Amino acid sequence: MPGSGIGFAVLEVLVFALASAMFAYSFWVKIMLMRQGAPEVVKRWDQIPKRFKFLFDEVGLHLKHFRDLYAGPMHFFIFYGFTFLFISICCFFWEGLGITQKMWETIPVLSYFAPFVRGETSFPFTEGWAWYHILMNIWFVAVLGAMAMAFYRRLIIRPERMELTKEALLILALITGVIVTDVMLESTKIAGGKVLPGAFFSQLVAYVWQAVGVNTEHSGKIAYAVSWWLHAAILLGFLNYLPISKHMHILLSIPNIFMQSLEPKGSIPPIPGLEEREAWGAHTIGELSWKAAMDGLTCQECGRCQEQCPAYNTKKPLSPKKIHLDIKHLLVEEGFVEAGKERKPIISEEWTKPEEIWSCTTCRACMTECPVGNEHIPKIAEYRRYLTLMEGNIPPEAQLTLQNLEKNSNPWGVGFDQRGAWAEGLNIPTYAEGGQAEYLWYVGCAGAFDERYKKVSKNLAAILQKAGVSFAILGVEEGCCGDSVRRLGNEYLFKVMAEANIETFKRYGIKKVITACPHGFNTLKNEYPQFGFKFDEVWHHSDFILKLIKDGKLKLNKPADSKVITYHDSCYLGRHNDIYSAPREILSAVPGTELKEMARNHTRSFCCGAGGGMMWMEEHGDRMCNNRAKEAIGTGASVIAVACPFCMTMIEDGVKNEGKEEAVKTLDLTEIVARSLGE
Repeated sequence: MPGSGIGFAVLEVLVFALASAMFAYSFWVKIMLMRQGAPEVVKRWDQIPKRFKFLFDEVGLHLKHFRDLYAGPMHFFIFYGFTFLFISICCFFWEGLGITQKMWETIPVLSYFAPFVRGETSFPFTEGWAWYHILMNIWFVAVLGAMAMAFYRRLIIRPERMELTKEALLILALITGVIVTDVMLESTKIAGGKVLPGAFFSQLVAYVWQAVGVNTEHSGKIAYAVSWWLHAAILLGFLNYLPISKHMHILLSIPNIFMQSLEPKGSIPPIPGLEEREAWGAHTIGELSWKAAMDGLTCQECGRCQEQCPAYNTKKPLSPKKIHLDIKHLLVEEGFVEAGKERKPIISEEWTKPEEIWSCTTCRACMTECPVGNEHIPKIAEYRRYLTLMEGNIPPEAQLTLQNLEKNSNPWGVGFDQRGAWAEGLNIPTYAEGGQAEYLWYVGCAGAFDERYKKVSKNLAAILQKAGVSFAILGVEEGCCGDSVRRLGNEYLFKVMAEANIETFKRYGIKKVITACPHGFNTLKNEYPQFGFKFDEVWHHSDFILKLIKDGKLKLNKPADSKVITYHDSCYLGRHNDIYSAPREILSAVPGTELKEMARNHTRSFCCGAGGGMMWMEEHGDRMCNNRAKEAIGTGASVIAVACPFCMTMIEDGVKNEGKEEAVKTLDLTEIVARSLGE
């Protein structure tokens, strides 16, 4: 006990009650700040079993944390150390109250647990139980080891993504202090003569106590009392520091992960009541949703999103970490704002600048890495909607693209009546001419208008015909899917385009669709259902071609022109829609092909730089396509395989910029398959 008599027990209760009340107040203030946000568009309480699966994977198994092989184990031991040591905290306060073994036996409420108590003032299954002390001491060592790793990383390794701040070091010191004083408590008992079976680490520390004169029951009690109050001060101080520090994520990460969006990963939430609104998008904290505010407060500032961001890695103004820190800091700075009172704009030179917002490729690398469930892309989409629809503050070249799309339903502004011209002479039926087919081949803007990608369209047509697939196209009746329009912030135009396409699909009773463009694939599959239309089947050509191969309808016999091929994962095919294996299986099915992976592949593939409407904007600083092309060329491959028209354009540009266009070819999967078929 830290003292004797009822007075010390009362003091403990008062201290604990005061600290708890202060913590509750600070935490409630943060909750109330979050509640100032706008209502959520996305459901946050549906599909409960799936949400618990998220908690199991991302909290229980630490799957996202282990994407960093240094920080992952470190965080795992700290998290589970504190989870288990919570029992020690219960014991700690229990012992402070001085509940004796006799009280366990005589008080009716406690008597049930009396058989499980060993020790004068112990909690059930603790002091006299060897298994408890063995586990406790294992976690003592594990957490202290993890803290040593944390200090080493902050002070010696000093990764660029993490800022070395006094706050960060204070938090590490407090966590270390909690563990050290916990060890002090147990070791003083041993030094004073108690036998704690299994307490191997505390026994070693007890020798230190004994060496400095703590070797009797009386001196042990004094050392224990000092350790107890020191432990209480650090523990309760740390508890109250959490709500006002960057370690707020300890309190919010679990609910934030639980409430992350379960909508398709590639979709952007719509604007409800679009036509009835007088304002669109967000440029203040109050116009962002409460979940967006929660994301800001949950951000643990680890910088994993920033480390993987292609814009940040090519010296663009954007840092996805800063997007959330701006929300956090402005939210705290503003505090409670009365309804109707003007709020500070978050889109400003002081906070999140327009050039940051227009640097994002929406590649989802940030959201794939974030271990606390923060959602970066929806916020950037809201900011862009405000800039585009409310201010017209959009890069000139992007504005021209939107005008072309509005007039001719393609970003180049080519007459819409030329949309089916590429297919002349290929004997491809169109619905308008009475064609009946099982599948609509939604060709897309690039497949219909881009000279380089028209070759891909012709190859895909030959492949589908060779496999006997029943398909037709819309030709001049096909409109742009609207992917770039939505991601450039013009939600109103996107809605008009989507509804026009949906009307065409309904008129012809189209239920199944194939597309070669991951952006069109994502939009048709994941975003058109927001407008009340859902296909029975939506196929990207990589999955569909693989299906044809597996069904025996395509036989790849001719060896590839190049033995060594590397594959570039499209962001909208991979991170947004989890299609990674199909393209690789197709390439592996080509005789004589050796697939050599780039260092950054699958979920960590590096963006080509064209997503999020960036295809149509001037890129400043280092070009992402150059960065990616260098990596691809470095594999020694003579062919870079792609499965996206945007990636095709960008990677070819990157290879050309490296002066390797003769030695290294960029080919779509369809071109490789067609050659292997002998087409």
